Amino acid sequence: MFKRILSLASLCLLVACNSSDKSEPTAVINELSLGTGSGDSFVAGTLASSVSDLATTGQTELSVSIVDLNNSSKLFTDETVSIEFTSSCITAGTATLSSSSVSTSTGTASTLYSSNGCTGSDVVTASLFGTGLSATTTISIAEPEVGSISSVIPDSTVLAIQGFSTNTLPAATEVNFVVLDKSGNPVVGKTVRFNLSGGTGGVSLNRDSALSDSTGTVSVFANSGTAHTSFRVVAETDILNEDGLPTGQTMQTTSTAISVTTGLPVARSFGTAVSIFNPRGWNYVSAGSDQGSLITITASDLYGGAILDDNTVTFTTLGGRLEESSCQLVNGTCAVRWHSSQPYLSTANLLAYTVGEETFDDLNGNGQYDVGEVFYPLDEPYRDDNRDGSYDAGEFFVDSNLNGQWDAAVDYQSTLYRGASCSDEAKQLGHCANLVHIYSRSSVIMSGINISAGFFENDVLSINTAGFAEVTIPSSGVAYFETLITDENGAIPPAGSAISIECNGSDVSSNSGQMLDAIPDLFAPFGLQTTLNVVVEPYDAINSVANSTTCFVNVEPEGEVGTGIPFIVNYRVTDTGG
Repeated sequence: MFKRILSLASLCLLVACNSSDKSEPTAVINELSLGTGSGDSFVAGTLASSVSDLATTGQTELSVSIVDLNNSSKLFTDETVSIEFTSSCITAGTATLSSSSVSTSTGTASTLYSSNGCTGSDVVTASLFGTGLSATTTISIAEPEVGSISSVIPDSTVLAIQGFSTNTLPAATEVNFVVLDKSGNPVVGKTVRFNLSGGTGGVSLNRDSALSDSTGTVSVFANSGTAHTSFRVVAETDILNEDGLPTGQTMQTTSTAISVTTGLPVARSFGTAVSIFNPRGWNYVSAGSDQGSLITITASDLYGGAILDDNTVTFTTLGGRLEESSCQLVNGTCAVRWHSSQPYLSTANLLAYTVGEETFDDLNGNGQYDVGEVFYPLDEPYRDDNRDGSYDAGEFFVDSNLNGQWDAAVDYQSTLYRGASCSDEAKQLGHCANLVHIYSRSSVIMSGINISAGFFENDVLSINTAGFAEVTIPSSGVAYFETLITDENGAIPPAGSAISIECNGSDVSSNSGQMLDAIPDLFAPFGLQTTLNVVVEPYDAINSVANSTTCFVNVEPEGEVGTGIPFIVNYRVTDTGG
């Protein structure tokens, strides 16, 4: 056991800390222990192994629980800990681990043990880094002469939840194992038994045992269930003596991990990326793959995993046009290109939507929505054409329930969860009866090329009676001032438009390395506020004369004649006596 006292900062995450409460908080002491299980089923000092009798080239998954004895032996999740796995065979190089050091904050740590020449018994130890805590298990590995059984990676290691399978994401996969004798030859007619390690939601195998064929191969089909989970298939066969009779010993190995997913995108992982927020667009028709803006959708399932290919995402826009009105997700992403054209609006507003699942907080980690867990109901998708954050009559919306009106989400306690993964109890109450339209909104500035600038008064800049900005360069030789650069609609000009300052005469210039040299890619519907400067050579405050000149803020959109916005600069230069 290992005791640790949480710091006050950590403690305030666990108990309510009030700055006005003068009482001292009570320190929380965690008494950690390693073993298997948790709560009432926790067994200290024992490392769990999916199989205990391993074939010569077999594999087994090892896992250990980190619990807090002072918290009813619940899994310790307050901070990240490091677990080290070791054994004599691992040290000797006759066995390997998928990871010998595992950092975890979930209260469990696991690794895949593979035998590769290790024989007899191998004691594997899991240790909590920086403490004396450990747990062990003994793996018995068959002698090479009795043959071997090894797994073959399935064609599909990701399955769809039952009811949501497609050609690209099936609900079942064939898992093969190969049985060889001590000389590496196939063993024909060998009985191999199958069972599952891990998995929830009703994952199953289509048979309990099978006989190996002429290649020594034996197969079983693994079927998904109704929950997001992962599992492995365990294959076991008897070791025979010289007379062909069972010795009472067995050889085992496990398949690679197989995961089960809905294949549907979830609301919190459905988002939009815009390649250029402010392309040239006002009174301008763009065309070609290098113009306009690429609108990219990314999506994943509730656990950040793979979703079905060819899920269709639909787009709509007010302002400009789309090359395509939809795209099909492949590896969780797809894109369409937006182009500027009529109708011309200062800001084009877009909506992307598809069928998926609402987000929920999976408190018990079983991959299903359970009664009482918090979920986040969604409004029917709408485009928000005026960008005020709420639906207004006349704005485009998706009538998911076909009732002829836009419907908002209501408090989660009085609604039903819409998704694919629910417990039986939740389904009986009506949850998971429907899927939902998930959505993402984005906007693009249709930037124009008729550019103007406004100036902000400060200690070096004032607006004279004629309405012109006057900048007075101080004795430091450089004056900094703010300007708001806009197009004809008051929005940011096109991205990439060059910015510079040009002055009459040679005394005054700008320090271009200290200001933007181009309009950035930025969503700024009210223009770009940026800092500019003008510079004059340092002067002698006594032997100097006052001077004045006109300078211009030049903004030049690519391929177009630029706009020069004038302002006056007052300055002093050294009196040369001429």
